[in-house]
Amino acid sequence: MKSEAVRVLEANGNGQEGSFIYYLHEKDTFHEDSYWELYHAMIDLIEATKQEPYLERGISATVSKVFSYIYRSFMWNFCPHDQYSIRGLPDEGRFPDRVDRLEEVFSAYFNGISVNRAVMESDIPTRIGKPAARALAHAGYGRLDQLASISERELLKLHGVGPKAVGILRRELEEKGLSFAPDAVPRKS
Repeated sequence: MKSEAVRVLEANGNGQEGSFIYYLHEKDTFHEDSYWELYHAMIDLIEATKQEPYLERGISATVSKVFSYIYRSFMWNFCPHDQYSIRGLPDEGRFPDRVDRLEEVFSAYFNGISVNRAVMESDIPTRIGKPAARALAHAGYGRLDQLASISERELLKLHGVGPKAVGILRRELEEKGLSFAPDAVPRKS
């Protein structure tokens, strides 16, 4: 597991063909499959190294290099004075989520903490906030489509889920052609 994760990391660090960095640098493209390959490699690397008392300098230098290059690429893309442009970026709703996920796994590596795979692999956007994301995960909701079985009122009863999170989730569901379950109509006596 660690050796495969290091291979993916090093391929990115060297900009090898097929790596996420390769697509950003050589193709000016946000390549989803290579993004997720790097993301999962980082989670595997975290799990393989979190108990080690000292991080290997070579691996850590590559982690830092990859993280830095990705963030600089995103910065150049949005800089009005730079002509660099990345094609295929996730839409405005999903791009911050992708950035947050990368930040979390790179930070987790250096801090030696585990990343909850179920939460991080969920398609529920991280911009709802960590308390709301934890509340949903604890209640067993790991995918957006599962939220179509619950009403907004029921969702708001979960500790950590507020109106802002519900609004974000409502828009995400609508993009998928889904909606929250209707609120139960009280019976007349």
